[in-house]
Amino acid sequence: MAKKDIFALVENVITIVTNALMALNMALILISVFFRYILKDPIVWSEELARFLLVWTVFLGASNAIRHWDNIRVTVVLDRLSSNAQIIADAIIKLIAFAFIAFIFILALKSIPNVWHREMAPALGIPMIVPELAVIVGLGVMLLQFIGLFVDIIQKIISIKRSNI
Repeated sequence: MAKKDIFALVENVITIVTNALMALNMALILISVFFRYILKDPIVWSEELARFLLVWTVFLGASNAIRHWDNIRVTVVLDRLSSNAQIIADAIIKLIAFAFIAFIFILALKSIPNVWHREMAPALGIPMIVPELAVIVGLGVMLLQFIGLFVDIIQKIISIKRSNI
């Protein structure tokens, strides 16, 4: 399997999972509203589950935003650079973002295992490791998607060098 195929597979799986989580979250919220306001019998754990589903959706979905570099950014200075300088500046920006995500990932790996066994979700009664794992898994997939970005940058640089020869 080619490197591009691995990153495309990860992206497709994350897209399917986040779409399913979002659909499940919407259905849960609609059912919860129906029970609360129509039947006057609220589902006490629905809000907590909806929050946990949203956390998983956001952290997993952010990895696909990274893969396409669809994040919010200000490009006033970047747009004024030459095409070669833009590639270099873009690579530096992505390296800084990668370092930040890696730092947060390491912090999450260190802190979450220390508290997960002591905390329980109040309404669902499940260990808090379930929603907290969204941080670790999401950041891990973000790092993987950054590697895909770096592969793309390297391929772009190689193709530019070949065209200049």
